[in-house]
Amino acid sequence: MTQLPRRKWLQVHLSTAIVLMFVAGGIIWANVRERWSVDIFEFAVYRELGWPFVAYHQSPASTDPSDPMYALMNADSDSNGIKRVGAPTGFIVPRAAPFSFSMAILDALTALTLLSAVWFFCEWRIRRWRVRKGERDGLNWK
Repeated sequence: MTQLPRRKWLQVHLSTAIVLMFVAGGIIWANVRERWSVDIFEFAVYRELGWPFVAYHQSPASTDPSDPMYALMNADSDSNGIKRVGAPTGFIVPRAAPFSFSMAILDALTALTLLSAVWFFCEWRIRRWRVRKGERDGLNWK
């Protein structure tokens, strides 16, 4: 009885590849989906990208003094002339570096870990099913 050669190390089943494709799509969606966060201590709203760590963090407002939004947010009083209390001026200015390379690396490592776990689980389930069925690489054991 001749046995088929063992599968190569990174060769995966078609069903595993399809599951990995959907998981990778979910990870990409989570990373590029915009989230808005409010910082109550700086009185600012930020746009964030990245999952599970924030790799991109930027203020949506302009730093151009001629922009009406900049003038409104940095004014000492509102349109009715009511004086703002406790709101510091200049809080609309974004961070110097909105992109964090280290957080992007952590996001990528998290994605690889998740994909590896799904790959291992799917292949383990297929191997387990084949052993219960009594097959190994298309040949019967019995």
